[in-house]
Amino acid sequence: MKKLLLIIVLFVGLMQIVNSQIRQEIAMKYFSQIYDTTQYYRDAILKNTDNKPWASLGVNKIDKYIYYSFTPFQGESLQMISITNNLAAVKYSEYFIYDEYQNLIYFIYECDEGGEFIIKFNFNGSEIINSSPTEILAENYFIDVNREFNPIHILEDAKFNLTNCAFLWGLPDYKATAKLIRAKFIEINNENNLTQKKSDEIIGYYKDNKLVKIVDNSNFNQEYYIDNGVLIFAFYPKTENSEDIRVYYYLGRAFRVMLGKEFLPKTGIEFHNIENDVLEKFQECKQKL
Repeated sequence: MKKLLLIIVLFVGLMQIVNSQIRQEIAMKYFSQIYDTTQYYRDAILKNTDNKPWASLGVNKIDKYIYYSFTPFQGESLQMISITNNLAAVKYSEYFIYDEYQNLIYFIYECDEGGEFIIKFNFNGSEIINSSPTEILAENYFIDVNREFNPIHILEDAKFNLTNCAFLWGLPDYKATAKLIRAKFIEINNENNLTQKKSDEIIGYYKDNKLVKIVDNSNFNQEYYIDNGVLIFAFYPKTENSEDIRVYYYLGRAFRVMLGKEFLPKTGIEFHNIENDVLEKFQECKQKL
């Protein structure tokens, strides 16, 4: 009897592992369309790690993983966020797969009860790739089917995940951080009480004795914007040889480079050539003031 019980326990445990692997394999299938599945790192935040019973609920355990690439040359780049919920008798996972510009490309939902929902996003909208019937999806009584699988709500969740990444992992939300930088840019340029210091063709602008802006008139009025002593934005106007250049920095590293209206990929050589060239010229200007 004990042997039979042990076999049953092992079988159930094995089936749970298999189900988990199958669920991850589905996400990895789509993940591999964008990224090399052998070249990522993964960090985790676990809720109720000891899996202690939750009052009036029982099982309540949430595993959240962030998948990202890292090299000293490129820094960290978000790739995917997965969230696995174990709530009472229900276990389900959600996968958010982003491109290197942090646009959501795929959302994948998998439930141990059999429900599945996969949707792809692009600049023209979204396309449902696969979906279980509504009655099967609704077997997960912790979700509202009409809300959870609405494309607008999915994009809102994807955005919320990026906010968490910035807070918990220090990975900036590209769009949100760029928006804050643009607001700082406008604030500095609208400030009427900045003092100036000039050295040759370089002008430094100060607010309360803190350097907030540098303009290099020797190089087509190249502009650098500083916050708390750190470069946050650089603008190079269009020339005969190049489109205008905009570079956004976070904690000393570029996270967005725009050449004209084109966003350069962070994994590309041109991105980092511009990033390093701007930093070098900024330091030269700063030293001359």
